[in-house]
Amino acid sequence: MAQPTSKTPKQQAKLDGCPLVVIEWEDAKTDGEYDGPIETAPSEPILCRDCGWLVKITKKTYVLSQSTSLEDDTVRCLTVIPRKLVVRKTEMVPKELENGQNEPEKA
Repeated sequence: MAQPTSKTPKQQAKLDGCPLVVIEWEDAKTDGEYDGPIETAPSEPILCRDCGWLVKITKKTYVLSQSTSLEDDTVRCLTVIPRKLVVRKTEMVPKELENGQNEPEKA
């Protein structure tokens, strides 16, 4: 079993710089059960919502991580969302930080 590695300040800053966000976005919708006239066929995309650490932004995408490791600065369970499909992006801020405290309350 690998032993935890100590993080350098640069590595810690890299993880600390990833905000926790909620992204609402439109996705394609498939309706394999619809059987009817074209006029009443479903024509709207589905609205999705994902939450995670925003670990990468490119010209075309936002990349969210559902899980991050504080020991080795790795991420997993990624969701890649095309920016053109994003309806809203909201950064989540802990109430403790919202109220001007320096650190979130420890569990």
